[in-house]
Amino acid sequence: MTELLTQNISLELMLDLPIKKDLVLESGPQAECYIDAANDLEAVRVWLNKYQSSPKTYAVYEREVVRFLIWCQFEAGKALAELNAQDYESYFKFVQNPPDSWCASRSQLSLGRKSKYWKPFTEGVGKSTFNKIITVLNSCIGFLTKARYLAFNALELTQKTRGFSPSADEVKYQVWSKMLEEDEWQAVQLAVENLPDKTKRQIDKKIKIQFFVYDALFLRA
Repeated sequence: MTELLTQNISLELMLDLPIKKDLVLESGPQAECYIDAANDLEAVRVWLNKYQSSPKTYAVYEREVVRFLIWCQFEAGKALAELNAQDYESYFKFVQNPPDSWCASRSQLSLGRKSKYWKPFTEGVGKSTFNKIITVLNSCIGFLTKARYLAFNALELTQKTRGFSPSADEVKYQVWSKMLEEDEWQAVQLAVENLPDKTKRQIDKKIKIQFFVYDALFLRA
C-alpha cells in the first residue's frame, strides 16, 4: 500500500489539513477475516487487485476509492469499520459540492498525483461520475464485508444505493466470479478486451463477441 500511503501524505501537504484518522495505524479487520490485510489500505488494495486485467475499470475504480479513502482520513476522520449510513450519505453530498480547498484546475489535475498541485476534484461530480462512485463503493464495501474484514455493510442502508443497478462491468464480474476461477475469468476478460478494434468491422465484431460472452455466462449462472 505504499502508493496510497504516499498519496495521503501528499494530500496532507497540499490541503494543509491534519490527519483525523490514520488509515494505516488506526484501522484493521474487525474479526478474523478471509484476506491478508492489516489495515484499510491493504484491504482495499486486495479488492482493487481483482480488476488488474481490465486497465480501464481498474483506473476508474482506483481513482474513486482513493478519493473516498482521502475523505475518510481527512474529512470524516473514520476508518471503514466506523462508517455508518449517514457517513456515506455525507460523502455523496460532499462529492457533489466539494470545497474549493479540495479542487484543482483540470491542467493541475493532469500533472498527476505526485504533483504538489494535485487535489481530488476539479468540481462537483456529474451524474455519470456519481453513478460510478456508487458502483465502486458497492463493490469495495460489499467485498470487504463478504471477506469479513468489515462486520457490516452500512452502505446498503443509504438512500442512494437502494435499488441501484450495478454497471455492466460489475454485473459481468459478479456473473463470471460465480462460474470461473479468478485466473480463468480474468483470462476471458483480457482476451475479449484485446480483440482488435481499429476498423468499424473489427469494432462491430468485438461488440458482438462481448455481448455473446456475457449473454452465455449470464444464462448459465
